[in-house]
Amino acid sequence: MNGRLGGGRLGRGEFARLAYVLGRRQLSGTLIIHERSLEHRVVIRRGYLTSIHVAGHFAPLGRMLRDQGAITSDELKQSLEQLAGGPALQGRVLTGMGAVSPDAVRVALERQAVERLERLAAMPEAQFVLREPVSADLGARGGVPMALAPWAWAHLRARFAADPRAARRQCLALAREEVRLEAALAPGLVEGASALERRVVGLLADAGGPVRFDQLGATAVGAPAEELLAAIAALATVGALVPDRSAWRRAFDGAGPRTGYRAEAQPAVDTGAGPARIADGTPPHGTMVAPSPRAEALRRLGLSPSASQLEIKQAFRRLARTLHPDTHPRADAPTRRRLEQRFAEVAGAYREALSPPRH
Repeated sequence: MNGRLGGGRLGRGEFARLAYVLGRRQLSGTLIIHERSLEHRVVIRRGYLTSIHVAGHFAPLGRMLRDQGAITSDELKQSLEQLAGGPALQGRVLTGMGAVSPDAVRVALERQAVERLERLAAMPEAQFVLREPVSADLGARGGVPMALAPWAWAHLRARFAADPRAARRQCLALAREEVRLEAALAPGLVEGASALERRVVGLLADAGGPVRFDQLGATAVGAPAEELLAAIAALATVGALVPDRSAWRRAFDGAGPRTGYRAEAQPAVDTGAGPARIADGTPPHGTMVAPSPRAEALRRLGLSPSASQLEIKQAFRRLARTLHPDTHPRADAPTRRRLEQRFAEVAGAYREALSPPRH
C-alpha cells in the first residue's frame, strides 16, 4: 500500500517552487494533484521526472514530431496502425521504423513534459499529496528522465524577469531582515544557474551565518539592478534564502542586532562607482526631482547618470540575455508576452540612453 509522504495546498504559481524542492532534495514519490474536479499525477524518482499525466488537451508525441517536420504524415499514419495492433510506445515504434532518431524522440518527450509542467505551474490553486510510488509508475514515461530542479529554476527566473514588480515585492519582505542560506536548497549546482546567482549563493555560503540584506548588493557589481532583485526573489521563493530570526532573539536578550545594520524601505540597487548597494533611491532632503528622459533610461538599465557608452552597451547586453523571450524557450505564453514587453521597454531605454542630449 502506498504510504503518504506529505501533502498540502498549492496557491497560484506555487507548483514551480514545490517542483524545485522535490528536485533539489532528490526525492522520490508520486505527486497526486487535485485541481477542482481534475486530477494530475507526476512521478518523481530521485529528483527526476519519470512520468507525468495532466488533465487537458495536449498534442500526442507523433503529431508533435510531424508538426516539427521530424516525420511525415505517412510515417505518422503507419505508426498509429502499428499501435492499434497492441500496447506499445509511439516513440519506440517510430525509431524502430527508422522514421526518427532516438535523440529527436527524447527532445520531443522533454518538450511534452515541459508543456504539462507549465500547465501545472499556471494552476490558480490545488491540493496535493505525495505518496510512495509503485513500480509501475517509475517506468511509465518511456523516455529519458528529466531533472525537475533546472526546469523549475528556469521557470521562476523567467517569471521574475518578466515581472520586476513581483521580484521587488519579494525582496521588500526581506529588506528589514538579516538573511541566511539554506544550503540544501541553493541552486549553485543546478544546471542553468547564472553567474550572478552563483555569486549571491557564494557570498551567503562564505559568510557562514546571517548577513544583512543590503550586503547582497556587493555581488552585483556591473550587473543591472533588476537582475539582482530577480535572483534574490527566486532564492527566497524556493526557500534557499530565509530570514534569520536569531537577530530578533538577540534583541530581546539585550544583545541587540548587529552593529551597522540599516534597514531600507524600498530595495533597489545602485550600480554606480564601487560595489553595488541596496538603497531606497530617495533624493537628498526629501526633494522630488523629475528625472530627464536620459536619466530615466539609465535607471531602467541599472546605471548611474554618469555611465559611459561602453557601460550602457554592456548593461543592455546583460539585460537582453535575461529578458529576450528566445532565451527562455520553456516559458509559457503569458510569461513570454511579459518578457516581450519588458524587452521592448529595455530596448527603448537603450536607444534613449545612447541618443544625443536634448537642449
